[in-house]
Amino acid sequence: MAQHSITTCRLYGFIDTGYLAGRNPAELTHALIAGGVDIIQVRAKEMSHTQRVELARAVVNVAQDVPVIVNDDIAAARETGAAGVHLGQEDFAGLTRDRLKDLRIVGISTHSLAQARQAELAGADYIGVGPVFATGTKPGVPPVGVTDRKLLLGHRITLAQGGYLSGIGCLTPNGGPGPGFLAG
Repeated sequence: MAQHSITTCRLYGFIDTGYLAGRNPAELTHALIAGGVDIIQVRAKEMSHTQRVELARAVVNVAQDVPVIVNDDIAAARETGAAGVHLGQEDFAGLTRDRLKDLRIVGISTHSLAQARQAELAGADYIGVGPVFATGTKPGVPPVGVTDRKLLLGHRITLAQGGYLSGIGCLTPNGGPGPGFLAG
């Protein structure tokens, strides 16, 4: 089954082991997709590479035509057949898109316009801007706030595959701080 293009994805969901709280990742993947999520990131910061591969493989097997992105582990993305990888600034430093050419989607976290420009030049398919609000998943990273995100969105940044900028960090469906989603 062909996976969605990054340009058609509108709701980015997460399987984050910090928030699984004993729930089955495969069942959560089904629920996210049933709720309209059309791209899923597997985020497992505290797991070993082997555990991350096992988790990502479970999500990929359920997701079918929904692209799965593995956070910070390029080898796990390749091993599981995930559509791509999402890299933080420290993981992205020194990498080129050519080194990641076998991955269909490459996302990069940014915290400023300068970092967004670097990601653009490196060939990112999408850029995560944030965190918009303070979040427990990014301790010690100051939030960029809504104003800075709007500033970034106001600049012309051309991403590979017609990608997009999206917000990161703890928004509720009502737009306030708290656990939830943010559509870019």
